[in-house]
Amino acid sequence: MKPFNHLALLTLITTLATWAGHAQELVGREEAVRLAVRLNFDLSTLADCPIPTDADTKRPFAIKAGERGGMVVPESKLSAAGLEAAGKTVVPVGQFWMRKLAPAKAGQAPAPGDLKIIRVEHQGQTEAVLLFTLGARRNAEGKLELLVFGKGPEPLVTTPLKAVETKQEWPLEFTAEKSDDSAVVTLKVAGKYQAAFTVLECNAE
Repeated sequence: MKPFNHLALLTLITTLATWAGHAQELVGREEAVRLAVRLNFDLSTLADCPIPTDADTKRPFAIKAGERGGMVVPESKLSAAGLEAAGKTVVPVGQFWMRKLAPAKAGQAPAPGDLKIIRVEHQGQTEAVLLFTLGARRNAEGKLELLVFGKGPEPLVTTPLKAVETKQEWPLEFTAEKSDDSAVVTLKVAGKYQAAFTVLECNAE
């Protein structure tokens, strides 16, 4: 994959975080948008994503608290109506960028081969950022579920996408609550849905 080589981007990535032990703080709009745009600038790095992604880089949501980080970027056409109309075919929901964190797969951190890694290089140092694409579909029982994809065609996580009225400013938002050596991420979608999954430390380089 073609690496980004930009000091400002490296600085932004190293400040994103969502992990207990530090006071969680929203990343400013200008900073979050700048990061979302740069991470989506080189379309060749996104060409092999398991589901299509057309990110709305004007409406990202990110939290910072330390070295570990997370940012969600919604799909440009994401809407509650679109999710309600979803069938068995996966509907794109957005991107979840993480640093030093990854969704737990069967209770463990995913293998390196399961990860979509974007590398940022500057002055001989490399930072690895992980991209997880989000999708939704209805299962055999007709219930909505959220799918979290890494690099491969099979999702790392499949979890219920529940209808829950939520107050949110942006199409995708999330919170994280730490428990021992993991954290539970609650993803809020379009003000109408919510899904939860576990993330673990993952130092993929």
